[in-house]
Amino acid sequence: MAEAEGLSRTLADTVTLSRELREEGQIDGQVKLYNVDDDDEFESDADLFFERTLMTSGLRDALTILRDSLTGDDPRGTHILYGPYGSGKSHQMVALYHCFDDPGAAGRWAAESVNGFTDALPEAAIPITVSMQNEQYEYLWEPFFEALDSDPGTYESGGYPDMQTIQDAVGDDTVAFFVDELEDWFDTLQGDRKSANKAFLQSLLESTALSDLDLYTIVSVLREDSEVHDILNREQAVEVNMNNQVDKREVLRHRLIDSVEEDAAREIVNGYFDAYDQSDHVSLPDDLLSEMHDLYPFHPVLLDALETRYYADEGNQNTRGMIYLFSKVLLEMRDQTDLITHGDIDAIEFEDELAKINY
Repeated sequence: MAEAEGLSRTLADTVTLSRELREEGQIDGQVKLYNVDDDDEFESDADLFFERTLMTSGLRDALTILRDSLTGDDPRGTHILYGPYGSGKSHQMVALYHCFDDPGAAGRWAAESVNGFTDALPEAAIPITVSMQNEQYEYLWEPFFEALDSDPGTYESGGYPDMQTIQDAVGDDTVAFFVDELEDWFDTLQGDRKSANKAFLQSLLESTALSDLDLYTIVSVLREDSEVHDILNREQAVEVNMNNQVDKREVLRHRLIDSVEEDAAREIVNGYFDAYDQSDHVSLPDDLLSEMHDLYPFHPVLLDALETRYYADEGNQNTRGMIYLFSKVLLEMRDQTDLITHGDIDAIEFEDELAKINY
């Protein structure tokens, strides 16, 4: 870290922090599907949520397929999002949720990225959310029929609502059923309870595949080869590997930085690069200067080091941990440095944040 008293400018002069960071302080980074029902959380406000959401290539692809499903051009109504913790499954589920809950906000946000998206969205729909980490159910159909104000009847041990019961409950409505982190709950089931939930899930997916029923099922799981994933994948489904959907560095900039004073940033970056170039002890990658400009105020070598240390395991895609760390760094260091480098990340001071990346 450069000494603040020796700097002509600091980050406070060159960077405007995001409104989220300015107004709310350190950002947890975790998006929760169940927060859509909590008026105090940003996930419940579609406009605010989309303001904080980067249109990634993966999300654009998902919205394009959703558009085609809604228009009937793509028969797949089931979306399976799979990937490890921190890979963005819940964030993408909340984005899809608002396509049904607030199509006006979703349309305004995505109109320039997905042709015909606004016109394809339903004028009215019933989105149903189930977050297994927030509330446990005996049977998966309980929240489904409760939200539709429909009585599925009672069943003997191992019985379940069949396709006709599902179709009667949906009727002429447009219904989207969102289930987050399904497999952790499913893996705990045993005996008749497991058989009944498995059979209902299969009936739900078969009903979702019907061309004359406006039913959509969006489910997230951790592992591609899990038992519940195999069940989900028996019907035609959109499969999304969340490991490949998010550019962590783009998300970092989007969530934390509102704007950069480009001339000042260019002068700072060039100063650092010239110092490296004049040193006999530094080997410079060919693309270092352009990366430093693109990623300012974050030093690319620092990001490389963090990703090498904490993302070495393919199962760790914890972008939200990086947001949590750098939101604190920016808040605490913006008057003390002009570029966030290795010297700003004290392993003791930021022990909790570094541990969260490695969750």
